[in-house]
Amino acid sequence: MRSLIIAYPEHDMAHKIRLAMQSRGLPVQGIALSGSQVLQIASLCEDGGVIVCPFRFPDLSSNEIMHLLPDTFDMLVLVTARQLSSVYGTGIYTLAQPFTASDVVDAAAGLLRDRHPTGLAQPTETVFYHRNRLGPAPDDKAAHGRSNNEQQIIALAKELLMNRKHMSEPEAHRFLQKRSMESGIRIVELAQRLLQ
Repeated sequence: MRSLIIAYPEHDMAHKIRLAMQSRGLPVQGIALSGSQVLQIASLCEDGGVIVCPFRFPDLSSNEIMHLLPDTFDMLVLVTARQLSSVYGTGIYTLAQPFTASDVVDAAAGLLRDRHPTGLAQPTETVFYHRNRLGPAPDDKAAHGRSNNEQQIIALAKELLMNRKHMSEPEAHRFLQKRSMESGIRIVELAQRLLQ
């Protein structure tokens, strides 16, 4: 059975998150206060699990930790809007501030239940889940199903970036996503502007 690892540099916050998870009956394997402790606890989880953590610890970033873990693990990274574009990789999910304790518990429960939860947007390599005061993130439309026309527009914009800026497909996607979030414009509208 997959387990949860609560990883947070501040012990009080890690303990609060753990209590919230346990109150919903989620299996918490342990609390880690550093990236190296995450790796130690993860080595005890035979079936893998979900790590709930911030973007960076003093010793390792969430990206570095995920790179060192087996593919049986997923990661729910609690980020600020600024950090969102810096978190990437297969199996990494993000929850951007502001969020509630209930949002964190629901997202972790969804990851434990289903490695690719429904209702979460899924760009090329990274899945993002977040709420903010402005409503759904521009890329969250993918979760609700973009039209074929919108998907084609985005694909053409990525292709344009790949040819003109010599980006890989994931780099082009992250570029569009970051610019979309910075400008507050839906990613499909940004893609249309690039193609004009």
